Amino acid sequence: MFTRGKISINRVKVLALICLAMAYCGITADKAQAKPAKPGLPGVWVLDVEASKAIQPPPKKPGFFSGIGKSTSVSIGGIPLPKSNTAKVPETSGRSNDPEVIFCTGMTFSADDKTVRIDYDGLGAKTFTIGKYRGRKTAYNGKIMNTSYESNSRKVSQKYVLDDSNRMIVTIILNPKSSPKNVIKKVFNRSTAGEAMPR
Repeated sequence: MFTRGKISINRVKVLALICLAMAYCGITADKAQAKPAKPGLPGVWVLDVEASKAIQPPPKKPGFFSGIGKSTSVSIGGIPLPKSNTAKVPETSGRSNDPEVIFCTGMTFSADDKTVRIDYDGLGAKTFTIGKYRGRKTAYNGKIMNTSYESNSRKVSQKYVLDDSNRMIVTIILNPKSSPKNVIKKVFNRSTAGEAMPR
């Protein structure tokens, strides 16, 4: 009788432990489901013109030879843009064109494990292959995307960053080999539901 009683007590303890384990797993699963997904770069974005103006790097002071053999610049909405090589065609055509993000007023950003696709409003779409592909290097971790390439005449880099205020900050660096580099910054706000993309 003593042995049976001892076995019964052990069974009760085992059952109690199993119940506690199942309850813990259930609570953990509920917390995991209730935890909101962290925001990332994917989504629809709209250009913030005023914020973009505010974060532009200060213009460099012209030197004695600064106007010789160098192109001037233009601006869109107060944001300085390069005047030369501004054709709005995909860079995959083989020509050294300025990135579409410089000219766009909105974009749709999407990504998977291998590629990042950006639809630049009114300018077409571009797909970036993560890693090294056809002379371009692209890295992406959900909140930051870096992409760059180098041609015979210049280096071009783009950095897309989700900041702490849930804005996308894009930094474009155009670095010609025969003239000073040009740095352009743009700020995009996440589009709210039903908000129309600017044209």
